[in-house]
Amino acid sequence: MASNTVLTFIIPLRHPQNAGDWQQVKLNLSQTIGSICRQDCNDWKAIIIANNEADLPSIPIGFEVKRVDFPPNAKYQRGNETLEEFYEAVRSDKGRRVLAGMLHAGSTGHFMIVDDDDFISSRLTSFVAAHPEINGWYIR
Repeated sequence: MASNTVLTFIIPLRHPQNAGDWQQVKLNLSQTIGSICRQDCNDWKAIIIANNEADLPSIPIGFEVKRVDFPPNAKYQRGNETLEEFYEAVRSDKGRRVLAGMLHAGSTGHFMIVDDDDFISSRLTSFVAAHPEINGWYIR
């Protein structure tokens, strides 16, 4: 399968009703977007997965927004559930957002899941481009 992009960043946003402060989520997302935009290799794209009603900051070139209609996660804050039930609810909610982004991406080399408050090294895409055969990376 031919790849059109070396690296696709997938940014799954929680449902706005699951955010205590949506303005803070938007500020964090803007900073994350800025860190992705500073890649020293331009062979990347980014997909933000957001609910239809989510108000987003300005989205620059190289980013796409995949709108979804997922309900809020009823177990986003741990109530009487066991820890495993709580974790499963969070993983399931985030997982379906990640899957929506991956399906939307189409043909790509590698994926990187990025939270709205992550900062990405500016050298990441060039590293992936230089090592396309490697399945994953980690930083100590």
